Amino acid sequence: QGGAFGELALLHGEARLATVRATEDCECWALDRDSFRKIMMSTGRQDMHDRTQFLSRVQLLHDLAHFERFKIAEAMVVRNFEDGEMIVEEGAAGNEFFIIQRGSCNCYKKALKL
Repeated sequence: QGGAFGELALLHGEARLATVRATEDCECWALDRDSFRKIMMSTGRQDMHDRTQFLSRVQLLHDLAHFERFKIAEAMVVRNFEDGEMIVEEGAAGNEFFIIQRGSCNCYKKALKL
C-alpha cells in the first residue's frame, strides 16, 4: 500500500525496466507523462529557488553572483546526520564542503602537545 512505480520511464522517456503484476485485487492511481513531468519540473523549480535563496543568506557565499549560487544549488546534495554522528574528522582529506541547513554542530580541534 502506498508503493509507486513507473516514474523512471516517465522521467527519462525510456522503456519500462520491469513488469508489475497485481498479486491481489488492486486499485492504483495513474498519472500521464505530461502531467507528471509538469509537476516534477514545477517542484524542481521551487526547490532550486528555495536553495538559491538559502545560499544567498550564507555569509561565505554572499558575494557570489546569482548564477554562481544557482550552480552550487544544482550540485548540492542533502546529507543528514544523527545527533552525535561525526561529519568530518580532523586530519582526514578535505574533499567536501558542508553548509548547515538545519540543526547545529560542534567543532573540535585537538590540542597541540609541546
